[in-house]
Amino acid sequence: MKKEKIKSYLLDNSAIIHLATMRKNHTNCYRFTFTLNEAVCPQTLRKAVEHITPRFPTIIAGIRSGFFRYTLTPSETPPQVKEDSICLATMTKEEIKNCALRVLYGENSISVEFFHSLTDGHGAITLMNTLLAEYLHIKHGIDVVTGEMLLDINESSKESEEADEFFTYAADKATGLKSDNVYLLPGTLCAKDEVLADIGTYDTDTILRAAKKHNVSVTMLLCAVMLRAVSEVQKRHRNSSSQNKPVQLMVPINLRKLFPGKTLRNFSLYALPRVDADEIKRPLKETLQSVKKQFAIQFTKEYQAGIMATHTKPDRMYILKIVPLWIKCAVLRIIHDLCGDKNSALTLTNLGIISLPEQMNPYVSDMFVVLTPRRRSPYNCGIVTCKGKMKITVSRKCRETELSDIFFRMLDEIIADTTMVA
Repeated sequence: MKKEKIKSYLLDNSAIIHLATMRKNHTNCYRFTFTLNEAVCPQTLRKAVEHITPRFPTIIAGIRSGFFRYTLTPSETPPQVKEDSICLATMTKEEIKNCALRVLYGENSISVEFFHSLTDGHGAITLMNTLLAEYLHIKHGIDVVTGEMLLDINESSKESEEADEFFTYAADKATGLKSDNVYLLPGTLCAKDEVLADIGTYDTDTILRAAKKHNVSVTMLLCAVMLRAVSEVQKRHRNSSSQNKPVQLMVPINLRKLFPGKTLRNFSLYALPRVDADEIKRPLKETLQSVKKQFAIQFTKEYQAGIMATHTKPDRMYILKIVPLWIKCAVLRIIHDLCGDKNSALTLTNLGIISLPEQMNPYVSDMFVVLTPRRRSPYNCGIVTCKGKMKITVSRKCRETELSDIFFRMLDEIIADTTMVA
């Protein structure tokens, strides 16, 4: 019998940057974790992973390099399920080639670590929800109603889920992206290159009330607090001869909220809210209004379609299509080292509220996300809300907890002020 050829998918340019900028001690990954109210059964988890693997050909996949392009190739076998030991350990080239994600379990936790070229937060949460639903179905016989972010594993993957939507919705004219000298956070790197996480847990309604009081969204509120926290760090470390620098964050945007895309591949870009070096001297309300105005411009279809055009432009140029892959990666690495790794102090991603089906709720305690910290500004921040609790995780590859301490103190003060007023 002739073996059926496995379908592969060309990798988009926004995903290639994560491969071009890999280092032996750094890969751009992130981890989602469900904490359960019961002990995890590894054997059941292995069965669940095996059952869902065919449903996610673009996520449970390896990334292969050709002469001109990278391709996503569905894993021929389900990923191994291993006991959790180290958070976000650097992925090797061999791992990424065979299956660029890991499935891990703790005593009462299930985690999946994704190399960022595979998918964004939307795709990752869809896989996590589907995996947990199948795990609970096998273990407890629960039949969960599927939907937008929880898939029916008896169906085949749809073309709309496999599409590269950047080409579909990119504008004709690219938006120019300026790169300038913004503040990068200091830190004494951990000896073993480990990822540490400082986690704050907040009542969702309390955060919503604080945002409503200031007439901003939750993401705007958290961005403003982080911008002020980074500004405070800069103030503490600045000496008389050092230059005051603007403070800028990278805030991922799920483009599915602006465009009708259904893909499970990467379909997110970013906003870059910023403040000047002396922002910490200004009232909080001014920072909030500044962030709100910037979001009003950058969180629009027109602006993001222009950014998409910037990312897809190389694929539209014939000359770049015939440049060997190793040359493209070398150029991207140089550009990223000169500009991309210096355009913000950290990434702050708010994945919003994850609503679980009613049948799954009794088994889940909470959910959180951890991002691999930056190489040059060794922090990042991931936020997710589940079951009425918001988990804010400041990840770091440095010993100092200064940024986390300042950020959580500032946020606690805003919440306390809101509570007193109420």
